[in-house]
Amino acid sequence: MDHITIPIPEGMDATQKAELTQWLSKRIAEATPDRLPLEDDPDWQAETTQRIKRGMQEIKDGLGRPAKEGLRQIADELGVDLDR
Repeated sequence: MDHITIPIPEGMDATQKAELTQWLSKRIAEATPDRLPLEDDPDWQAETTQRIKRGMQEIKDGLGRPAKEGLRQIADELGVDLDR
């Protein structure tokens, strides 16, 4: 098995590092060398490309909003308190 080395953000305590390691280990266990079925689907690729271009144009047109603002709206709609 090959190994990789990645930098871990500074300031993380041991618990945070352990959680990050556990999360990465789960993702690695799910990894496969096979391509995803959608990667070979030209219709899916075209739709994805179009969505990306549309989103980029919306941002250029000033129609986008910060992710933090969107997250707060979703949290408010769900009744989740983000200010714990």
